[in-house]
Amino acid sequence: VELSHNRAGEGAGVYLDNSVLQLTGCRLTHHTSSYYGAGIHGHYSVLRSFDCYFSENSTSEDGAGIFLRTSSAGDSVIENCWFESNYARSGAGVMASLGYYESLLVSGCTFIRNKASLKGAFYFCGHTDGFLDINECQFLDNSSYYGGGLNVLCDISHINVVNCLFAGNKGQRDFQNWNPEAGAAYLWLRERSDVNFVNCTFANNMQTNDGCAIKIEAEADSSTTFINCILWNDEPLEINWDSGAEPAVSFSLVKGGFAGEGNIQGDPLFMNGEFGSYYLRQDCDGDAPYSACIDAGSANAAELQYETFNETRFFNQLTTRTDDQTDSGGIDIGYHYPAIEKTESNIKLIMEDTYLEPGDPFMLSYSLTNSDSIELNADVWILLGIEDEYWFYPSWVNINEGVDYAPEVMVPPGSQVNSTVLSFTWPDVSGHLSNLYFYGAAFYYDTYDFIGELQIVEWGY
Repeated sequence: VELSHNRAGEGAGVYLDNSVLQLTGCRLTHHTSSYYGAGIHGHYSVLRSFDCYFSENSTSEDGAGIFLRTSSAGDSVIENCWFESNYARSGAGVMASLGYYESLLVSGCTFIRNKASLKGAFYFCGHTDGFLDINECQFLDNSSYYGGGLNVLCDISHINVVNCLFAGNKGQRDFQNWNPEAGAAYLWLRERSDVNFVNCTFANNMQTNDGCAIKIEAEADSSTTFINCILWNDEPLEINWDSGAEPAVSFSLVKGGFAGEGNIQGDPLFMNGEFGSYYLRQDCDGDAPYSACIDAGSANAAELQYETFNETRFFNQLTTRTDDQTDSGGIDIGYHYPAIEKTESNIKLIMEDTYLEPGDPFMLSYSLTNSDSIELNADVWILLGIEDEYWFYPSWVNINEGVDYAPEVMVPPGSQVNSTVLSFTWPDVSGHLSNLYFYGAAFYYDTYDFIGELQIVEWGY
């Protein structure tokens, strides 16, 4: 479902009042509201949003993508959602408020290039034993006055931020031209609140004036902890706090050093990889030096875990390596990326650039390896991309038109199948081979779970 270009006082896309709603795979874009919640306004409601996209929504108040006051009727979840280029006073992507013993899980979400004039891409306001869990989220290139990525204002609340990345966020002057307070995160913890950052990376966040990446204000009975975290290359300071609000930092790397158990100094030596720019340099990347963060954390990677909506995730299922080998032994410090298992075949491109017209003959071959002890039945999909248009093999229908079948491949136990040459005519689009993008994937035939990438061995004309 796609909802776009609506206007309203509140909830221009969706308005909820004492309701329960689940959204899956929806797009909410270009909504405008004059009050709270442009994309979604949830008033004392339960929201479960999965795999949704929120972009170019704007409000004069809070929560341009989602504004949510949760309900005791159930736990709310925002998982695998994308918030991009939304604008609000506070909570440009999400503004969430929890009440008595209510909880919210935000997992696997990306907040990118959102702008708030006051408080964060994600703004949390919690009271009276509310529980907020944020994990596997990325906060990238957001901006606001109080914490470009995350802003927390709470009392009697419990917040865990696990395996999250804060990078390139910026503190900016507010509408009164005051100097900003924090680039990445701003925490104001009032009565009996705690915020725990575990295996998070803060890097390259900045301020336009004096300030820091992370600013903490807290009452004496509140606390902030950083465990297994990287704080690196944030300008002008990594972290700052008011009197009595000093955080407890352990098994972490803070540029310039920080007192605490297990803390280290050195260079994380970030590397570009398949999903981003904050992998750690290791032996798969060539000769030493290697990242100081390897195996330097508080426990074994197989021992530390957190909960997504329907899965317990262990850090030995994740990676900081560019070759996707999962973390093992002592846990690496910092953010971990998902690890993708690839088929055991190599890409081979053996053709010069040429121009292809619709109907021209073409060929492609692939290989798929089965390392299991039982027969593998897989559906094979091959995607062709040309200048933002995408096509599926075998019928080469446009991706926007959908396709309801794929060739099935049976691979005996412990063997590899190299396909016969797939010959076909070029789809109804023209393009230079230098501008093409091929991607293959295999899925289990019965469950349709992802097996791995199907790497193209050879293609030509």
